[in-house]
Amino acid sequence: GHAALFAQFRLDSIAPIYNPEFITPEESSLPSDTRVIGVNWAGESKAYPVAVLDYRELVNDRLGDTEILVSWCPLCGSGLVFDRELDGQQLTFGNTGVLYHGAMAIYDHETRSIWSQPLGQALSGPLAGARLRLLPMQLTTIARWTADHPDTLILDEPTRFQDSVRDPATLVLGISVDGQMQAAYYLDDLLQQGVLEIELASQPVVIFAFEQRVRVFD
Repeated sequence: GHAALFAQFRLDSIAPIYNPEFITPEESSLPSDTRVIGVNWAGESKAYPVAVLDYRELVNDRLGDTEILVSWCPLCGSGLVFDRELDGQQLTFGNTGVLYHGAMAIYDHETRSIWSQPLGQALSGPLAGARLRLLPMQLTTIARWTADHPDTLILDEPTRFQDSVRDPATLVLGISVDGQMQAAYYLDDLLQQGVLEIELASQPVVIFAFEQRVRVFD
């Protein structure tokens, strides 16, 4: 059963960040090409260096009135940001230390449900079947992010490892519609094309790719 499965996990053997601390761009010494997950939400902007996420993987944070989870799976290179509130309940996420279909599996402290990070969906436990709301983010460089968001804050954490995010030639942009993955595009192909207009699941989509930034809109 779920309880027996949960008891086998090495919870937070990869330690998440539960109380993040931040610095301003003026206080940061990160190289300009450092890759970050940038989030602009509720009138606030924050940047989370991939070099930190490579060994912490999860950051429980807050932007405005929204509790967020910044997540990064180093094995599959998937960076996703979620709203941690579900049906009025605020969830706090930790790392199970195991994989589901080759990708990170996480858990919430409040119900001990087990979640798939790439799916943002609870796989087992009291919340099985529930999905977290996905929030917009950018995978970009600290130089580009701070140029666009000069008032941003930057996650302050000593980096033990070099930023090891895969070369752009192997990075892909995945697009899902109504929770179902519809397409994936190589990042370097998009950057060469610039603008791409497509239709996925009867929904018009436009992709803008420029200066190491990719944005997707309805």
